[in-house]
Amino acid sequence: MAKKKETQEYVQRIHELCDAAFELDYGPAKIALLEEAVQLADAHNDVELGYEVRQYLVDAATFGGSPDISLVAFAWCVARYDEDPDSFDPEPLYWKYKWIATAAPKFPTISRVQIEQLLDDMYRRYVAAGIGLHPFYQTRRNAHLFMGDIPAAQKDHEQVLRHERNFMSDCIACEQDSVVRLHLETGDLAQAEAAAKPIFEKRLKCAEVPHRTYAMFLLPLLENNAAELAKAYHRSGLRLIKVQPGFLQEAARHILFLTITDNLAAAVRLTQRYLPIYAASRCPAWRFDFERILAFVCQRLAQVSPSLRLRWPAHFPLPEGLDPQDYLSLAQYFRNQAQQMAQAFDARNGNNYYHSLWTQLDTWSQRLRPLTL
Repeated sequence: MAKKKETQEYVQRIHELCDAAFELDYGPAKIALLEEAVQLADAHNDVELGYEVRQYLVDAATFGGSPDISLVAFAWCVARYDEDPDSFDPEPLYWKYKWIATAAPKFPTISRVQIEQLLDDMYRRYVAAGIGLHPFYQTRRNAHLFMGDIPAAQKDHEQVLRHERNFMSDCIACEQDSVVRLHLETGDLAQAEAAAKPIFEKRLKCAEVPHRTYAMFLLPLLENNAAELAKAYHRSGLRLIKVQPGFLQEAARHILFLTITDNLAAAVRLTQRYLPIYAASRCPAWRFDFERILAFVCQRLAQVSPSLRLRWPAHFPLPEGLDPQDYLSLAQYFRNQAQQMAQAFDARNGNNYYHSLWTQLDTWSQRLRPLTL
């Protein structure tokens, strides 16, 4: 009787942890509750419950700024399914494969061979399950985009167009947003605007779109004489992303827009709101994007507004001895951090995509376009 009571208590506790997590927005607190639930299931060797809770953890970590946690939890689930396929539902894995295969390229420590093997495994499982390949090519296109392999992404996109959508395809809004990004990466603003039209006309939307879409267009519009439209997208985009871990990259784009338009005080305020999220982020690709922008913000503060204070959160991981108000040294520090990350990504990807993003730092000061907001 005592053993049965103990069993009921741990299961009840896991359900309580999951219920509490479901009430929270995406972020560290939600992830922590689900990690505790996973640990409790593992402590009682409850593989079935561990599998179920990890499905929730993959979701929370993917959209809560910790894709490294989702990678580990997903790999555990795949291993358990392969050991005993009759005991687990594989359909959640098929859907989450898309998240995992696009998260892996954001970590330079995951080799290109490993990423391609992951994609090959996804392909094999989809074929074996009789799932059409439209979502697979969507995923591979996006993975290649994140690796800066634009020619490969274009070839994948051709395959996307040849295959019909199915129940595993991304939502139409996310799919359209990915097409927009592909056109922007190739420098085709007109095609990107055409692809984004149904999004901006509010005919397509989801939990992440148009949040990401607005952010992608800020600089291209500003530099193509559409400043008022860029300003409108900035305002709309900020209202949508709020302060959420999953939108660190988008926040960086908005901060860059504010800095380039000479709205430095507003850029500092937005930077301060996202500094805790940056400090806690475990995604190298997102950190790289934010570090580039931090370097530029600090550079501009040193050049034109040294009296404007950028307040760092308590325990922010700055190097010992670095004055938190020495903006010139801070700019160099974040510039070096971003450069190291760019080198790691390019070595893995076999191209100079991240280096080209890093060198944009040298051009932004010459691309200032003052704009009243």
